[in-house]
Amino acid sequence: MTIKKYMNEIIPAILAQDEKTFRERLKAVKDLAPMVQIDVLDGTLFRETSWFDVAAIKAMEIKADLELHLMVSQPKKYIEACRVLPNVKRVIWHIEAHIDHAELIILCEEYGLKTGLAIAPKTPLDEIEPFADMVEEILVLGVEPGKSGQNLINETIDKARTIALAWPNAVTGFDGGIAQWNLERLRDAGVTRFCVASGIFGATDPKEALMKFQNL
Repeated sequence: MTIKKYMNEIIPAILAQDEKTFRERLKAVKDLAPMVQIDVLDGTLFRETSWFDVAAIKAMEIKADLELHLMVSQPKKYIEACRVLPNVKRVIWHIEAHIDHAELIILCEEYGLKTGLAIAPKTPLDEIEPFADMVEEILVLGVEPGKSGQNLINETIDKARTIALAWPNAVTGFDGGIAQWNLERLRDAGVTRFCVASGIFGATDPKEALMKFQNL
């Protein structure tokens, strides 16, 4: 079996409660990051909600590639709605959603989209195993889904390490609780794709914070 190698990548993750905040955060990183993640919550899978308006985002004429982190119970609905956004290159949804994951993965491939499955801290890896070889990325959440600024749950680093060893052909992503001081520990666990929200947007200068993460 040929094991794929992936470059380390910092992906700014925008979780905004209103359009103004979304625009401000996008403006801060759009010229520095080749890909930006948009976090989508509608209160159906997890309690929290976020701002997400397809028409408004389309009108922004974003140059960076986009990935969607769909923390929703019906991700297909959002994937269909976002087909008007040519910048969307990858969609990630949660294994906790009670849907036919294999069917949705195949549909996304037909649409030319890369796919990923996210797994919350308390969800056992057995849930994701049947689909792990079908997706490009497995995204480990280092915090409970829905809120930025939480402290990383240490046990999730072990989960990331297990995933990286078990499925070396998939990207091991990590989202939540990432800081400059723990980046090396996550990298050593096999993480190559780092989704950072408060570590960038909670800083006084988000551009400077992003560049520091990229240098690390």
